[in-house]
Amino acid sequence: MIPDWIVYFMIASLLASVVVLSACMAAGSADEMRKERQRAQKPAPLQRNPLRFRQKLVT
Repeated sequence: MIPDWIVYFMIASLLASVVVLSACMAAGSADEMRKERQRAQKPAPLQRNPLRFRQKLVT
């Protein structure tokens, strides 16, 4: 029979790996959301300076 402390250790290590994995996934999704928010705030090249774009078209 397997000693109790080994069973407890295996359960604890499984729980620890689940916690670490979920923390890494949460950090990754938060980082991705931050990058997406920064991308959304940056204006498109035509919105940034429409006059310069028109001048390039004319010349």
